[in-house]
Amino acid sequence: MGLALLAVALPAQARASDGPRFLLVSAPHGATVRSSPGGATVAHLPAATPLGAPTWLWVLRTTPHHRWGRVVLPLKPNGRTGWINLRGLRTVHTGTWIRASLHGRRIWLMHGSHALASFSAAIGAVATPTPVGRFSVTDSLATGHSSGPFGWYAFGLSAHQPQLPPGWSGGDQLAIHGTDDPASIGTAASHGCLRVSPQALARLRPALRLGTPVVIMPSARRAMVVARASAWPRRPAAPRPPPARSATNGFPTALVLRVAQSVLTASLASTVSLHIVAPMAATAPPAVLPRRVEGPAHRHGLRTHSTPIRYPHSLRAAAPGSLLSAGLRLLPVG
Repeated sequence: MGLALLAVALPAQARASDGPRFLLVSAPHGATVRSSPGGATVAHLPAATPLGAPTWLWVLRTTPHHRWGRVVLPLKPNGRTGWINLRGLRTVHTGTWIRASLHGRRIWLMHGSHALASFSAAIGAVATPTPVGRFSVTDSLATGHSSGPFGWYAFGLSAHQPQLPPGWSGGDQLAIHGTDDPASIGTAASHGCLRVSPQALARLRPALRLGTPVVIMPSARRAMVVARASAWPRRPAAPRPPPARSATNGFPTALVLRVAQSVLTASLASTVSLHIVAPMAATAPPAVLPRRVEGPAHRHGLRTHSTPIRYPHSLRAAAPGSLLSAGLRLLPVG
């Protein structure tokens, strides 16, 4: 039974190890965001989010010496990125991320390319659709009200709702959270947030750290493509294997072996029966050899004397042996 379980588990582990991994960075003192490495300042990020969580960011890429990192910004409009100085900051690698499909109305807890768990989710209604893009977890907090509109737990995201409902004053930050309307899960009913069940929250809570990537796309397949393209470090293209070369420098090994065998047979035949025509004709070298050989015995027809055939130097030098050795107020009610 143990071997059977191992055989089932190994492919999943292999898929996870081959899947995307991500770089996260902590900014405990805030960060200055620049338009390019060392470029103009475009924003300042505080040391903590409005809900009080320390600032963690998803790093999409770095400069060659890892001094600068391009990060996903928790700013409006959605999709903004910028460069921050990574010197002196703590960075961690993770294979954990969230994949969300709007068409499937489902989210997956992922490790690399392997799905650890899958949950049905409510998505944004027609008037308040869930934005697509690359986001990250900015906040993780217990609500203290398990029967409230956010359920008992919520994960704030770096995403914002640009199409707030009329009269809404609760903020525009989106989140993955619970709900007091379980029948809405699996439908398009929220203000843009992803509503999941209490059981889903219990599974996600120990797995999602601050900075965890959240990729929301129309389809699960597209989310995987975007995640792979955003992974760090990017996996280089597999190098082409060098062309196989035999120990005979391109000369077909099978032909060389046949030639060597013919040479040996011809030599033995010439010493045992120098004037017998049939053995010499039967052991004549293949036609791939040079048409003209050295020595008197170059005339067409059968040999009538015992002059030994002298083969080209390259064949005489090849010994047979050598041929074989080659805060919730900021969160909209989702």
